[in-house]
Amino acid sequence: MNKKWWRSAALCAITLFCAMPILAQRGGGNRGGADADQTGGGAQSGPKITHPKEADAFKAFLNAKGDDKKVSTGTQFLEKYPKSVAAAAVADQLVGLAYKKSDWPAFYTASNEALTINPDNAGVLALTGWVIARNYKNGQTSPTLDQAEAYDKHALELLTTMQKPQTLTDEQFAKLKETAASEAHSGLGLVYAREQKPQDAAAQLEQVAEPDATDIFMLGASYEMMGKHVEAAQQFKKCSAMGGALQTPCTSNATSATKEGPDAAQ
Repeated sequence: MNKKWWRSAALCAITLFCAMPILAQRGGGNRGGADADQTGGGAQSGPKITHPKEADAFKAFLNAKGDDKKVSTGTQFLEKYPKSVAAAAVADQLVGLAYKKSDWPAFYTASNEALTINPDNAGVLALTGWVIARNYKNGQTSPTLDQAEAYDKHALELLTTMQKPQTLTDEQFAKLKETAASEAHSGLGLVYAREQKPQDAAAQLEQVAEPDATDIFMLGASYEMMGKHVEAAQQFKKCSAMGGALQTPCTSNATSATKEGPDAAQ
């Protein structure tokens, strides 16, 4: 399964319960009912909107065909109805759509909007910290590695106490929590690796459930910096077998780490 598609789908799913408390406070309901009647009286799930024009605007967003149309109608909805009970659901979907397109300026704008609406949105926090860490350039002033660290740490704190909503099975809930936690650990691992903190980086990257080549490469590099040459070689060999842009550096580093011999002091 395409990892980008899964992360986007997982974000949409996990935010169904991440923002449930705030929706309840505003008089909304379960954010999952995108296909239900959202206009008030008959809706069994999803935010209930009583204002006719607002309800029509939200329906237009739900019924929009194609990602570009969905983005434009969603953006218009948030501009007109920023305090709507449906605003969080719309913002969450815009985050997922921007991520899907790798449109990072739009992603950060949508993420800021979603986190302004609900600062405790664990799904958006975890993904945003992960994206910042992956795309950070040296000297970048916004967003920063400090932001990525704060987002991912907060996501992990929220995930430890999150209660399972009735709309999800135990298996679904566990998988979604694992996905968000892995993103947060991966993001923190990359942050610490960029900051030359190999012990901290390794401690985080070791907790990624399904590491990709970048996670494995950075874990190997962290081990190498710690003088753990055997463990480093093992990780580099793993990522060298995965193909992609990191295959050549993984292969080269695997050879170098192997030649270093037994683990030695840093």
